[in-house]
Amino acid sequence: MLSRVFTSGRSMASNLRKVLKGIVLFRQRPYQMSALVDQYWYNLRYRSIGDEFVNEDWDNLLILDAARPEMLDAESVFPDARITKKMSPASSSPGFIERQFSGRELHDTVYVTANPHVHDLKDGVFHKVINLLATDWDEELQTVPPEAVVDAAIDAYHDYPDKRLIVHFMQPHFPFLDQTGKQIPSGISPKGDSTEYRHPWFEQMRDQEHNHDILVTAYKENHKIAIKNAKGLINDLTGKTIVTADHANLIGERGFPIPIRLYGHPQDFKHPNLHRVPWISIDGQRRTVVADPPSEREKLEDETVEDRLAALGYTNQ
Repeated sequence: MLSRVFTSGRSMASNLRKVLKGIVLFRQRPYQMSALVDQYWYNLRYRSIGDEFVNEDWDNLLILDAARPEMLDAESVFPDARITKKMSPASSSPGFIERQFSGRELHDTVYVTANPHVHDLKDGVFHKVINLLATDWDEELQTVPPEAVVDAAIDAYHDYPDKRLIVHFMQPHFPFLDQTGKQIPSGISPKGDSTEYRHPWFEQMRDQEHNHDILVTAYKENHKIAIKNAKGLINDLTGKTIVTADHANLIGERGFPIPIRLYGHPQDFKHPNLHRVPWISIDGQRRTVVADPPSEREKLEDETVEDRLAALGYTNQ
């Protein structure tokens, strides 16, 4: 009996320490802790979410990064397309790449990507990976511009005519590229000074630094740039094409149970608006596809990958 009381007392003391620690953290970092509470609730509410995009019927899968369906204006851009929505299995690029590609043998597919998280993917998944982070990174923009992705995808289409094509753009993910967006600094400075690092969504969450409307306008501008380049690429491809996104982005929705405004795309956050993505289907003359053994994959230095990830917001705050 005495042993149980003693153990119970230690347990109560441990729980009390946890409660006190939580109170301290809430006082020191109220927004971050509130967001964690909301994340916990959404992850309980939506335990299983998301579709398997690679299992769908397509010849070309164009993936936009962090795109919201309602911001693409797909009906006017693709008047003859079938336009619906799907649920991505992830709220950020690392989870998407892991869920959609990891452990598969997609040897009938070439993957052209501007997304740094391809670095985490093991060899042997695709017939060929064309990684643009070294060859087409723009130091001034601090991203791979969409025009470079289009050019590389067209080259891959001609070099591998009997393969399916996955093309992973980096837009509409920031940095913001149009006029409004240029008012909002983001990423690492071109000089590589990490002290000048800016994350527009986190700054908005934490400090209300940017006017909400300006930030959303800049985000919409990147959608227009992304969909314009996707359409231009489709004009040069044969086959059935799907335009989708790896995940979406929160733009100030109120969370639950703590009604703070939520921004960005945190990892492993099952908010429906983070998982709901466009699914635009454009018919074309189908092409014959065959599988071949994987080609050797070019490796990037870890430091280069870390620099690219930091510029795009994947760094500790």
